[in-house]
Amino acid sequence: TEYKQWLRNAIKMAAIQSKPVPESWYPVSISIHVIGGAGFNTQRDVSNTIKPLEDCLVAAGIITDDRVKFVRRTSAEYVEPSKTSPKKARIFVVITPDMRGL
Repeated sequence: TEYKQWLRNAIKMAAIQSKPVPESWYPVSISIHVIGGAGFNTQRDVSNTIKPLEDCLVAAGIITDDRVKFVRRTSAEYVEPSKTSPKKARIFVVITPDMRGL
């Protein structure tokens, strides 16, 4: 399916562009930033990007698991593309230690 193809490609890209999260960071917070452009349907809900990206991060070995023991918070936002940004949609994922409760 189209989703499976996307996931295979996303896993490869994530594994190339990222390193595994250090064990000392867990639990973590994940922020997903979708920059609009070609390839992103603006009729979809931005929240629908969360689970596929969490699955991608696990499959790529970036995070250990997406259960609450490891991920305490995940957020997603859509950002309109600027006139100077590339034409294709992009996704940026920021993973930080979850500092709440410290």
